Amino acid sequence: MVELEACPHCGARNPADAEWCGQCYMRLDLDEPARGEDASATGPDRHAETRRDEPSGAVVTWSCPTCAETVPVDVDRCPICGTSLVEAFVVAHPRPGRREALVASVLPGYGLVRVGLAGQGTILGMLSLFGLLGGLALVAVGRSVGWVMVGTGMGVAVGAARDAVAEADGRTAWTRRPAAVTLVAVVVVGLAAATIAIAAIGARSP
Repeated sequence: MVELEACPHCGARNPADAEWCGQCYMRLDLDEPARGEDASATGPDRHAETRRDEPSGAVVTWSCPTCAETVPVDVDRCPICGTSLVEAFVVAHPRPGRREALVASVLPGYGLVRVGLAGQGTILGMLSLFGLLGGLALVAVGRSVGWVMVGTGMGVAVGAARDAVAEADGRTAWTRRPAAVTLVAVVVVGLAAATIAIAAIGARSP
């Protein structure tokens, strides 16, 4: 563990062997009486500029999320633990669990959207709804062949839910492959076209 010492000027914690304070840039390797006069005379250029252009305490800082160190905004890494400024402002979005992915899949394709596969989830959701609604519309006008489309739509929804659970478990979803989504689209559209054609022929038959 790194031994830390408080800066006598601003109180920030710095490694015991540090030559400069990571917060106020004061020299730390000098004797106490010499610090006051040497800090402005021999410090880094950016420290001298800060002292001339900004009032004391006006330096913009960010707080390190790892060690809670206060770091000047012009320093892109924490001098204590090395955490970068970018990491400090990144909000982590945890992957949903199996249960959450399964519940979201009640709406066809939405489970995939929740686990980060928005494109695949949107396409499969539309294909599923197309099969379900189109099939039910045919059944409603007396064409029992519409149940084929209903079954296809349900199959797509179940497949999307299975893949959402797989992703939530850390496994690779089958629908991550672009060819897989294309294949599902071709099958659904092909079955829908065949079903509609059969229903149309049946309607013309005496």
